[in-house]
Amino acid sequence: MNKYSILLLSLLAIPYNVMAEDQTPIPAGGQNLAEQSNETGDYKDDLFGSWGGVRTKLKHYGVDVSASETFDVFANVSGGLKRSARAMSYTALNVELDGKKLTGTEGLTGVFSFFYNNGGRPDADLVGSAQGFDNTETDFNSGILYQAYLEQQLFGGKASILAGIYEVNNEFYVTDSSTLFLNSTFGLGTELAAGGRNGPSTYPYTSLGTRLKVNPGNDIYLLAGIFDGVPGNPNDPNANPVGLHSHDGELIIGDAGINPGNLKIGVGAWKFTEDKDHFTEIDSSGNAVRKADEGFYVMGEKEILHQGEDRGITAFARFGTADGAVDQFSYAWSGGFTYKGVIQDREDSELGLGMTQAHNSRQFKEAAIIAGAPVDDNETTLELIYSDKPLPWLTLKPDVQYIINPGTTSGEHNATVIGIRGNIDL
Repeated sequence: MNKYSILLLSLLAIPYNVMAEDQTPIPAGGQNLAEQSNETGDYKDDLFGSWGGVRTKLKHYGVDVSASETFDVFANVSGGLKRSARAMSYTALNVELDGKKLTGTEGLTGVFSFFYNNGGRPDADLVGSAQGFDNTETDFNSGILYQAYLEQQLFGGKASILAGIYEVNNEFYVTDSSTLFLNSTFGLGTELAAGGRNGPSTYPYTSLGTRLKVNPGNDIYLLAGIFDGVPGNPNDPNANPVGLHSHDGELIIGDAGINPGNLKIGVGAWKFTEDKDHFTEIDSSGNAVRKADEGFYVMGEKEILHQGEDRGITAFARFGTADGAVDQFSYAWSGGFTYKGVIQDREDSELGLGMTQAHNSRQFKEAAIIAGAPVDDNETTLELIYSDKPLPWLTLKPDVQYIINPGTTSGEHNATVIGIRGNIDL
């Protein structure tokens, strides 16, 4: 399949009122942004309400606008590269479209989202970890069109097709309970996040693609997607062009699982079609051998203690592999527990304890020795986090992380970082 097939699929992927029936909720592998709208339209839990009635009027016509401001302050108190603190902010604007209200098309929705981030780089400047400990940190301060896609429900909600600029980790490789944590690896697994030439279509660089979702039964989901193989511009971190180039290749990914009640078990596989240089092998001409970049993952989560609708303990585990001949990490895993409603009278209170570890591949370690910069086997992070809403529009998340062997660099001291995240629904 050549590069321009993605564009063709994207143009053909949104049928206009074809085979669409009454829209029904769809159990999915993850959470779709289009399913997070304010259902009442009064916005009473947001800081500025309905913005003088503007949001309510827009929603009446099928346009739901929301905005939020996220701020992080983190300090490295021991180990790592430097003992100091950094602050960051992340501004998000999200527009959700209701196709039935706008065009009369049953089951058609759309999402346009933008973000602007600003501030320091606590991991890059202070710790130097291989996996990153803050999932909003980037190498640039800039505003970016993050998502822009349309989705059409089919067969009465038994299937849907989506096309546009899309975040893969909305639905692929998702365990809902692990999204509580701030460490990046509890979202998209490290081994996949480090794949390809510039990672997959995920924060902060997203790309054009199309995704098919099928729900053959109430507790079964099937996902398949194809995306531009090089989101953003690897040579310019401040740019996020949405272009189709024949030399980029594609990312092909699939995810399937069961999700009955409080249990989820899923498996996935992925492949970048553009080959990468082997770390150590060369051909007869002295050039690096080229090899496919591919892997798979498994994941699961289950509520292990049920104390009511808004209280309980959930355990999760995730494991993924990549081809160590061309990727730094041959496998990575994460796991942990979350306790929702940990304070009985506070339904928004939640406590989480998680652990994640990424392993350098044998070939990467051999190449590092040849280069005179040997690395160790792995990097491990422990994270303890608490989340609560002291006000309807404010979420606070104090957080502590202990990073063992940051950067997998020999001799680097273990780091302890403490911080807090605040999120304001505007």
